[in-house]
Amino acid sequence: MKRIVLIGIIALVALGIFAVFIRPHPRIAPPGVYFTLTHLSARSASGITGFEPGTRVVCVKDEGLVLLVKVDNLEFEAKRQYLTNDLDVADLAGRNDAEAQQAVASYIAQHQQAIEQRDDRRKMQASGQH
Repeated sequence: MKRIVLIGIIALVALGIFAVFIRPHPRIAPPGVYFTLTHLSARSASGITGFEPGTRVVCVKDEGLVLLVKVDNLEFEAKRQYLTNDLDVADLAGRNDAEAQQAVASYIAQHQQAIEQRDDRRKMQASGQH
């Protein structure tokens, strides 16, 4: 019985990894639509509002590393690394199991590394270095 449970857990992790990193054609949300990857919060006139992972947000303004996003009538800033337009990753973020959260954490780390590398290249190009 323990062997079957272990095989099931391995299969779930493998499926999550495939869904996030290996699949050939990601399912992408419409332009300007993103989903939160972690719990985020925003200050409003009535206090602080929290958003669960997987919450749909709409981009109001792209400021590079930070996006101004909107949920209902509330606008707030969110770091790009904590948002995704990949529907499969958004689905994983909204799930409440450890395997999905580990896959999301790996996605965030890879996404952050790509953002930093792109930012470093831009800085080098702006300074005239190659």
